[in-house]
Amino acid sequence: MIVKETRCKKDILKILNDNDIYERMASDDIKGKKPKVSFEFKKYIGCYVDNKIVGVCIYRKFDKGSVVHFYVPPDYRKSCATKFAKECLNFRPDGELFAITPKCFREVIKFAISIGFERFRIHEEEFTKNNINYKQVITRFNQ
Repeated sequence: MIVKETRCKKDILKILNDNDIYERMASDDIKGKKPKVSFEFKKYIGCYVDNKIVGVCIYRKFDKGSVVHFYVPPDYRKSCATKFAKECLNFRPDGELFAITPKCFREVIKFAISIGFERFRIHEEEFTKNNINYKQVITRFNQ
């Protein structure tokens, strides 16, 4: 497994357009819209196995720090997700690091805690999926 910063839009979009990933991350207000890649205020880290992209980490500006999102398709989660996420932390921007996760994705919150994040607070914005509003948990990386 190779973990490195990437600016290859084709690789990034391959992961973000994965059916399982898109279905999970798309709130009702963006459903049906294609993900876009922007390098303004963002950094992308790719996970490659046998020269094939199998995961993407996105850092973006948030408050006085950054927020991180890890995206790994189901076929690679068991074999790559934890190691990939931990290695991505070596690329984190300066300042505090947060993850924002809708409460309906409890396994993702548990994953964040397993790699060094801790519950911080509830986000003021809700996540709407299938006409159901979910609170969002903000976790903070325990540096």
